[in-house]
Amino acid sequence: MLETIGLTKRYGAVTVLSDVSLQLGRSSVLALVGENGAGKSTLLKIISGAVSGDGGRIRINSEDVSLDSPSSANSAGVATVYQELSLQPDMTVAENLFLGDYPRRAGLIEWKSVRRGAAASLDELGVQVPLDTAVGRLSLAEQYIVEIAKAVRHQPSILILDEPTAALDADDSERIFRLMDDLKARGTSMIFVSHRLSELYRVADSFVVLRDGREVASGRMEDAAPDDLVANMLGRRAQATSPARDAARSARVTPTGTYALEVRDLATQQVNGVSFSGRAGQVIGVAGLRGSGQSDLCRALVGAEPLTGGTMKIQGQDYRPRTPSQALRSGVAFVPVDRKTQGIFANLSVAQNISMCQTVKTAPRVIARGDERRIAEAYRDSLSIKLPEGRVESSITALSGGNQQKVVLAKCLASAPSVVVLSEPTRGVDISAKMQIHTVIKQLADEGMCVIVSSPEIEELTSLCSSVVVMHRGEMTAYLEADEINEHNILRFASGTES
Repeated sequence: MLETIGLTKRYGAVTVLSDVSLQLGRSSVLALVGENGAGKSTLLKIISGAVSGDGGRIRINSEDVSLDSPSSANSAGVATVYQELSLQPDMTVAENLFLGDYPRRAGLIEWKSVRRGAAASLDELGVQVPLDTAVGRLSLAEQYIVEIAKAVRHQPSILILDEPTAALDADDSERIFRLMDDLKARGTSMIFVSHRLSELYRVADSFVVLRDGREVASGRMEDAAPDDLVANMLGRRAQATSPARDAARSARVTPTGTYALEVRDLATQQVNGVSFSGRAGQVIGVAGLRGSGQSDLCRALVGAEPLTGGTMKIQGQDYRPRTPSQALRSGVAFVPVDRKTQGIFANLSVAQNISMCQTVKTAPRVIARGDERRIAEAYRDSLSIKLPEGRVESSITALSGGNQQKVVLAKCLASAPSVVVLSEPTRGVDISAKMQIHTVIKQLADEGMCVIVSSPEIEELTSLCSSVVVMHRGEMTAYLEADEINEHNILRFASGTES
């Protein structure tokens, strides 16, 4: 169906893709696996016509094709859905589906035809999305469904899906997977990218692993062991959690002494009746189906969401911040869920980003440029932040998503907090970066911080946390500890079947 033979791409003296060959069969799903920076995006851009390769060939249906632009790729039957949506939020679903391709008569757009065609496209896919609703008012899962419907409206034979589920919870991701199942049954072949191994096993028939721009492994998904996939991505075996570290962490959270954080009957416009306490050295998870109030709770803990009721204490002292800056001065640091719009300062360097929270906490004292650089270099080394030529003066926009997230973590840690609130800290990062962030979270607990972690991934919480707050529709439905923390219990309380 689709075959690439020896694809190569260079940017100046740097080779980002080297002699990559893959095969995608008819009516099948190929998982493209690798860390951020492994070459996945470059490969997809070449196949989708967005970037020209410097060597190699592409064959579709056993014939050589020249995909030198997105339009030529579309003509060859290749459509692409990127992680960053191309939809116009102020336009309706129907308008977006036909954007750039409106039916016209005498130069005027035939809006009735647009609506009929949009309805037919969605009906053919077996999905229901309100045609006359502005896309910006849809859920994220519905927006991705519209994006996919737009991509397949001209019935491509090959569909590229670049991390369509990165920002979705398990239920919304399953909606995308069912749509993929239907497309596959209709004869569509797909290339699928995800950093969640469980998703690859759910939808993919085969896989190709890229590392440093080269193909290092391929085969049938059913024959691939998860540990082998990770080892091929990283070039090494992942280290297991240290039993000694786990024992030390368990000892540290023995219920004695003053709580680092106390929350009693916390309420906001979105959250009600949340109570829990955390000690130094403890990792507390916040679980729930997306939209159940986890993000709102995290924001309330740092003053980003106004309280309507309840009390909080830090180290036994009353604590009621009105802004994240006030929270920071009380020793509570925050990593927001959206690093691009809330976590980083895109116009500043890595060093300036890392020093930002420290600057807020020590104001009006100014941090010397030399101190700023030394602090940034220390976090670069301790968090394994990959920078262009190792320079902390580099623009943060030059970093991969995983490395940007490490900078956001470093920014918070530089303020020497006693409590750290992490809202989906591994969202949208690759497996290697996720493992490194998990290691950092455990180290923070080992160093005596109280860490609050919200995540839509249950496995992440069960592996990190000594207790878990479970949310459902803005209410706290359970506080699980020790052996109570498992997938069954979290799902039970998160779905509202028990409270």
